[in-house]
Amino acid sequence: MTPLEALPWQMLLATLLLFVLAAAVEPGGRMAPSAAALLALLYLGVLAGPVATWAATSVARALPTLVSSIGFLGVPVLGVLLSTLWLGEPLTLDLIAGTGLVLLGVAVVAAGTSRARGRRG
Repeated sequence: MTPLEALPWQMLLATLLLFVLAAAVEPGGRMAPSAAALLALLYLGVLAGPVATWAATSVARALPTLVSSIGFLGVPVLGVLLSTLWLGEPLTLDLIAGTGLVLLGVAVVAAGTSRARGRRG
């Protein structure tokens, strides 16, 4: 099998193992083994997870390393922004600090890249 063909099976196995582990380790937690929870985990483990992994791998292979790295750094920032605007999630101090650090990291990488291009040119 190719890695893409094996990915759904690998994630299905991991999903089932994590479901059992979560039910055993967190019996008093909020996770109740139910048909809806199992269906959601199966969807994530068999369809959404492999498709997202395949897409991320394809992007990383098609784009230059720096571009894909900065793009992947932007994912959590976009997630925080959308969850705040769309879902009304509170913007806490730790989320603001984390987002700021990610944006600072992107700025440092961008500044280093432009400086390196200036030395070459």
